[in-house]
Amino acid sequence: IAVSDGKAHVTKTQFIKKNLTSSTAKKSTDSVFPSVRFWSLLQYTTHSTMKNLTEVLHKFYDEYTHRTPKKLKIVDAYLLYILLTGITQFVYCCLVGTFPFNSFLAGFISTVSCFVLGVCLRLQSNPQNKEQFLGISPERGFADFVFAHIILHLVVFNFIG
Repeated sequence: IAVSDGKAHVTKTQFIKKNLTSSTAKKSTDSVFPSVRFWSLLQYTTHSTMKNLTEVLHKFYDEYTHRTPKKLKIVDAYLLYILLTGITQFVYCCLVGTFPFNSFLAGFISTVSCFVLGVCLRLQSNPQNKEQFLGISPERGFADFVFAHIILHLVVFNFIG
């Protein structure tokens, strides 16, 4: 409460905190300060959401570093590299253009296909998925990955012209 000229003045924040729960306060707050209620609720919601998001990401990172085998981390690094390459190609296409369209299309299709093949390799190499891939060893999955990449890149080179 601010005092000036011998009269007490209530700030917007104090007014909202005092009257936030009553139904009549909602009407008076909305009519007097319509955007203050919205922004205060948005700020509270954003703060709690960010706190929850930070906790979730921290827990995810801890579990990922402790429970994920090193081979899967290498495949994940490859997938991240391919994803960033595809995003870079797409941004370049949007900013500069697609003049050699076949080259752009071949490169972008190559990155998407490499990402899909990498996800398949990760699924086959993951020890938690052994029941789903009973007849396929991780070495066989890697050989399939390499063979599919050879075929993919032959098609990509042919498409470039």
